[in-house]
Amino acid sequence: MSQPPDRPRPLSAPRPLAAVPPPARPPRPSTRRPASPTGNWLQTTLDRLMRPAGWEPGQAAGRSGRSRRPTPGRSTIAPPPPIAPRRKGDPLWLQAVRTLIIGAGLGAIVGTVLMAFDPSLRQSATPAGVQINQAVRNSQKQLASAPLPPPGLAFRQPIAVLNQRFQQVAARYPGLTLQAAALDLDSGDFAAWNDTRSVAAASTIKVPILVAFFQDVDAGKIRLDEMLTMEARFVAPEAGTMQYQKPGQKFSAIDTARQMIVISDNTATNMVLARTGGSGPLNQRFKSWGLQGTSIQDLLPDLAGLNRTTARDLVQLAALIHRGELVSMRSRDRLLTIMRNTASTSLLPKGIGKDSDIAHKTGTLAKLLADTGLVDLPNGRRYGIAVLAERAPNDPKAAEAIRDFSRTAHSYFGNLPPIAR
Repeated sequence: MSQPPDRPRPLSAPRPLAAVPPPARPPRPSTRRPASPTGNWLQTTLDRLMRPAGWEPGQAAGRSGRSRRPTPGRSTIAPPPPIAPRRKGDPLWLQAVRTLIIGAGLGAIVGTVLMAFDPSLRQSATPAGVQINQAVRNSQKQLASAPLPPPGLAFRQPIAVLNQRFQQVAARYPGLTLQAAALDLDSGDFAAWNDTRSVAAASTIKVPILVAFFQDVDAGKIRLDEMLTMEARFVAPEAGTMQYQKPGQKFSAIDTARQMIVISDNTATNMVLARTGGSGPLNQRFKSWGLQGTSIQDLLPDLAGLNRTTARDLVQLAALIHRGELVSMRSRDRLLTIMRNTASTSLLPKGIGKDSDIAHKTGTLAKLLADTGLVDLPNGRRYGIAVLAERAPNDPKAAEAIRDFSRTAHSYFGNLPPIAR
């Protein structure tokens, strides 16, 4: 029996939605922008983020999202929707994005408040991108020459008493033009005599070439076991044994560098010089290290003395080697080991005694004699020293003067209080 038409339909048994579609609702005013013909995915995403947590298309109120049929005699205006809890069906990525937006907003507010009360935070605050770029630049320190201190920065406080002794040594050799410098590699205290005068470098130029070689090893440009070909243009007389080999012979890079220092092989030097880029790029490197008076103008043996250096530059280079500012610590150890095996021991080593150790390199021309190195003392100290003596051709007093400077520096530094290593 059918119900009278004026009796309200019971709400407890609604018809299936598929059988009785809900009545059409008046269109709700939309605040969303119309979608572009190509589909504005960014705007769609933003709109979805700004919706209430439980909102779905077509939902007016409650949790179901279904529209109820109006009851005769009742108002069809829906009450304001209650605050709905987060629906379990929200995608995880949407929940994460909401959390990030809220966290970023709170972080910005807290940061602004803190900087308003603490000016130091404003001064130290930098964009995240700047901090990341700085970290990347710092990680590349071992792959290229880092900017170094300006010339002479390794030299801090002059040692008055040692300066006076150096002056006395120079006065004992009036027929020579002497240049000398000694530097405490831990404190920066130094003594010098005429140390900035540019003179012929002779074979002391091989020390900065050796440093450049190990820089390229650290950068992956040179392999220690790669084979270098001895070309005819590299063959040089005066020093070494490679000159007696036929052009086309191959030698490992590390052995070639070792021969350059240990027996001062000029042919090996020319091979390493070419492998590290030649005189132009090397001179630029020397300047970047703060060696203002050091340059290469000719292949070895450079009998004309065109390659130049100063006593201060050589001791500055010793300081940079000691501090590991130019090469890695492993390469520094290899470099010093090679220099400790220098075959000629008649100059600086004669002034340091048997209780000390020296890594050094000599230089010999008819009109110049030189030696430079790093000395390790029993009291734990290390100092750098360089002595260059311009002379009449082959004057033996030049060797005496270098040994005299060496004894003077060793006596001073050896009597200082011990320091821990």
